[in-house]
Amino acid sequence: MALQRRESSLRSKLLKAYFFSATTIVAVGAFSFLSLNTALTSYRQDVDDMQVKAIAVLHIQSQFKVQVQEWKNVLLRGKDSQKRDKYWQSFQEKETAVRQDAVQLASSLPVGKAKTKLDEFITAHQKMAQGYRQGLAAYLEAGAILISATKP
Repeated sequence: MALQRRESSLRSKLLKAYFFSATTIVAVGAFSFLSLNTALTSYRQDVDDMQVKAIAVLHIQSQFKVQVQEWKNVLLRGKDSQKRDKYWQSFQEKETAVRQDAVQLASSLPVGKAKTKLDEFITAHQKMAQGYRQGLAAYLEAGAILISATKP
């Protein structure tokens, strides 16, 4: 009888140890799964955010290229005042869109290398705006001189 009690006691201790171990393993597995799921969700949000910002940069780049093309159109087709005004207006619209989109993107970026580069672009873009206006004034002045010089 003492042997049966010992076996029963040993069996219950082993059973308790087994259930405790199994419960611990399941709990650790569940915690690990939840932690992994949280990390993946955070990673996915970071990647989505970076993708949205990368698309915004590409959009700004595209608008800037169109702005430069409109400037070329002003120079190439500017002898006709209607065309010059049309392309200059389009140039100014693209210039405004580039500036607004760049400022909006910069405000959404955390302090760091990307924000610094974008801030440098915004500053350079503003300086270029002044240069374009000086260039247009010089172009108009040169065109007026050329037109008056060729008239009899």
